[in-house]
Amino acid sequence: MAMMDKIERLAGRFRVKYQLNDLKVSLDLERLLEKMDILLFKKPLSEGISGGFFKVDLERVILVNTTKTIGRQNFSIAHELYHAEYSLDMKSVLCNTGSSLDTSGNEEEKKADMFASALLMPREGIDRNIAEIQKEELETVKPETVVWLENIYKVSHLAMCWRLHNLDYIDRITRETYAGVKVTQIAEKMNLSTDIYRNTNETKISDKFLILLDTLRRYNRITTQKYSEVFQQVGCFRDCEDFPQNDEDD
Repeated sequence: MAMMDKIERLAGRFRVKYQLNDLKVSLDLERLLEKMDILLFKKPLSEGISGGFFKVDLERVILVNTTKTIGRQNFSIAHELYHAEYSLDMKSVLCNTGSSLDTSGNEEEKKADMFASALLMPREGIDRNIAEIQKEELETVKPETVVWLENIYKVSHLAMCWRLHNLDYIDRITRETYAGVKVTQIAEKMNLSTDIYRNTNETKISDKFLILLDTLRRYNRITTQKYSEVFQQVGCFRDCEDFPQNDEDD
C-alpha cells in the first residue's frame, strides 16, 4: 500500500502541474500530449503489446495498439506517460499495460499501471461521482454505477473494476463477478455510449515526427539504418533514396 499511496500523490502532483483540475470527468489525453510535447503514434500491433514508449533524439514518443478497445488505449497512453515523465533512464519499452495490476511483476511496470489508474480515475472524483449517482445507497456500488463511471472516465471495464477494488468500494469477489457482466448491454440500457468497448484499428502518425526524422537524416544526425529501424518500430516505411548514405553507427 505504501507504493500505491506514493503513486497516488505523484498522480495528484502531475494533475496540478498540468492544470488537470476537473476530477469528475475524463482527461483529453491527446491534448495533454500536445501540451507536454510528446508525440503519439496509433497503429495495430500484435496481441501481447498494448503500447510503448521510446525516444528519438530529444523527442518522446508514445505508441498505442489500436486493436485494443478505446478504453484500453486510454489506459495505455496514461501508462506510457509515466515512463515519459518519470522513467528517466528508459530509452524504449513495449508494454502490456494493465498486466501488473494483479501480479508482483516488474516494479516499474507496476508503478506505471498504478499511475495510469490514479491519473485517469482520481480518488476524489470517483468519490464525488459515486455519491452523486447513488445518493444514500453507498454501501454497495452497483454494476450500473461501474459502467456509468467507466463511461465518464473513458476507461475499460476491467480497469474500473480494479480501481474500485483498490479504493475499497468493492471486494475481490464482487470485482471478479462484475468483471464478467455484459457491459455493452448495460450501457445500452442506460443510453450510454459503447464506443470505449470498441477498437479502432487506425494508424495515426504525427507529421511533426516525420519532419523530425527527415531533418535528422538529412543532417546525418542518424544513419539510414537507424532511420529505417525507427520507422519499423512504428510500422511506417518511407523512401530513403533522397538521403545521402551514411553507414557509420550513430
